[in-house]
Amino acid sequence: MQESRIIGITKGRSDGPVVLITAAVHGNEGSGVTALEHLFSSLNPERVHGEIHGLIGNMPAFKRSQRFIETDLNRLWTAANVAEIESGKRTAENTTNEFREQVELFHYTEQLYKRYSSNLIFIDLHSTSSQTEPFLAISDSIVNRSLASHIPVPILLGLEEYLHGTFLNLANTLGCKAFVFEGGQHDETETVVNQIAFLNLMLHYLGITSCSKHQMEEFKSRLYGELSGKFFEVLYRQEIKAGEDFMMKPGYINFSKVAKDESLALLNDQPVFNPYSARLFMPLYQKLGSDGFFLIREISPFPLWLSSKLRKISWTLFLTMLPGVRKVAEKKNRLRVNRKKAKWLVIPLFHLLGYRCRFNNSDYLIFDRREP
Repeated sequence: MQESRIIGITKGRSDGPVVLITAAVHGNEGSGVTALEHLFSSLNPERVHGEIHGLIGNMPAFKRSQRFIETDLNRLWTAANVAEIESGKRTAENTTNEFREQVELFHYTEQLYKRYSSNLIFIDLHSTSSQTEPFLAISDSIVNRSLASHIPVPILLGLEEYLHGTFLNLANTLGCKAFVFEGGQHDETETVVNQIAFLNLMLHYLGITSCSKHQMEEFKSRLYGELSGKFFEVLYRQEIKAGEDFMMKPGYINFSKVAKDESLALLNDQPVFNPYSARLFMPLYQKLGSDGFFLIREISPFPLWLSSKLRKISWTLFLTMLPGVRKVAEKKNRLRVNRKKAKWLVIPLFHLLGYRCRFNNSDYLIFDRREP
């Protein structure tokens, strides 16, 4: 059992990108720790260009092999929580369990960010409770898309709009490249193998390490699946509120096609019917968690190509001329949309033009412009 939060630090003999890789942000997802131990044991600093830092996210939960102790560490990275740490109101000494873990992770990340700014790259390793082929989740920037497209797995865009307070949200706020890799199902040997393959490929494409042609083919073959290279977006999240009893119906795997009105689960002993014809994403087959399942759909190549062209232009001034749209004064590229006045397809249009929704209720939406 790994006793230190720091799994490894390798500083190359020449300058290059700096990557922070986290594992076991959910304590029952220990495969990423094993993959990182393997990675650091195989690295030769003489052949590394840049720096690689590997950390365990939630030490107490990892030692108990459970998702979290008191609260989900991967939902704590909200602006309000981070502000309390920055102000000194919350410290490792005056808080407990996941909040203490967050404080320690934040200060480590902060030190790297002060040195390298937005050149810092985040990689977060995870696994799922359901059977799945490996996949990537990224914030939808053009540079993230370009890097992710080298990895032969399905790529999910926009998950951060449905999951608030993730470590990926912190990376987005800092303006850093960030990648969440889900290697497979918890406790499966192949999940570790998939994560090792992904790390070697990503570090190669980042220019930090180098793989031979044979190694590249081997790693890609390891990851390749039916949906490799396809892009998806989230349509729906089935929330589980505190005190609710959720049970997913057995037999579903990640990326399964599901029909509209199909009964997928039970919530407080009442059936949960599927609102869309779509693909099922991350069905929950464990006790802890607030996300019952997601629904996703494939994005065709044309909208991806079009958005890559349109995002070269800042649309903020133009969008404020539309009904119900106004600029938020204290933020350069933040827009507020009045849902009662804006009758057109707000979210698809803003996504196309490079904005992400950071707040959504029945009255209004808040959008921030993504990094190009």
